[in-house]
Amino acid sequence: MKIFNVEACKPAIARATTREDLQDIAESICNETGLQHLMFNSANMSGSPFFFGTYGMRWISRYLEMQYYRNDPVVQACYRSFDPVNWNQLDWSPRPAARLRSDSLEHGVGSQGLSFPIRGPFAQFSMLNISHTCDDDEWNAYVEENTCTFLRLGVQLNRAALRLHSGAIPEISRHLSPREIEVMTLLARGQSRSQAAQELQISEHTLRVHIEAARKKMDAANTINAVARSIMMGYVIL
Repeated sequence: MKIFNVEACKPAIARATTREDLQDIAESICNETGLQHLMFNSANMSGSPFFFGTYGMRWISRYLEMQYYRNDPVVQACYRSFDPVNWNQLDWSPRPAARLRSDSLEHGVGSQGLSFPIRGPFAQFSMLNISHTCDDDEWNAYVEENTCTFLRLGVQLNRAALRLHSGAIPEISRHLSPREIEVMTLLARGQSRSQAAQELQISEHTLRVHIEAARKKMDAANTINAVARSIMMGYVIL
């Protein structure tokens, strides 16, 4: 694997007008560095994903079909962190994570990986992933030398994604209040309305007021949609 010169990519990223342009940039970076894969994905409030990179569609379809995102240690770690996440430092022992790990290897994702959580306006959330197949020592040395470079790349790609993907930033009237965030979090964790009200020590009527306020702010059709948008916008961390 070779050192990556992020400055050389800036003009191409700035000129990008389509997702295909960003796809070409991702492939070019892999060719230049020798990395197995580079993948960028962003949460989209309109419901359609925005992603580009070198993962094969066979793996992307498999990942979604098996709903691996529900138990993906990488995704969970990135939601909880502002720092890059090295895959070889995560716990892959739980059965769902081990199944994901094995399946990803069979689909050529790579035995090593580094993911960068990126946060933008209105709690917008994206991830940049790089992956490769090598031993821990080689990967850790590459990570130590190139983390800052790929972090800068992630920020630039996220700016381009926000510019190209109009649905990536929702138009909301106001930010959620701390209490509304608490309510959405408890509902997202599977609690019933009565359980959430009891934990927050408020009446169910007051809870419904907070839910309705959050729903309107999120421009959501119903409570389930409001909870989903709260998660995607980074208000709720599971």
